[in-house]
Amino acid sequence: INAEYMGYMGDLKETYDALDKLLKDDAQLKAIAKDAMAAIDANGDKQLELHEMEQFIEKACGKFGVKEKPDKDMIKKIFEEIDTDKSKTITEEEMHKFIKKILEEMKAAVAAHMK
Repeated sequence: INAEYMGYMGDLKETYDALDKLLKDDAQLKAIAKDAMAAIDANGDKQLELHEMEQFIEKACGKFGVKEKPDKDMIKKIFEEIDTDKSKTITEEEMHKFIKKILEEMKAAVAAHMK
């Protein structure tokens, strides 16, 4: 086992620990969801519609120079995954659950690489 491998494993452990800590801090997760909602919610009604998400992704891709933007079908699929009550809007609670789910999946992926 070389030093580079040990450094890689240390980085994974750091990432795992950071994700674990964040997942245990529900107040922090709710704050992240609130910030995400505020950034995307163009009309300020505290819920997201599909067109707001499309506009946000379009702007974000432009801002960061992303050439291969997700198409409208992909954005709609993600929107529908977040919109668990199928109301055609995303609430802060739904965003919170989605962010938590993504972070749990990331933690599981990191854990799998640590074996």
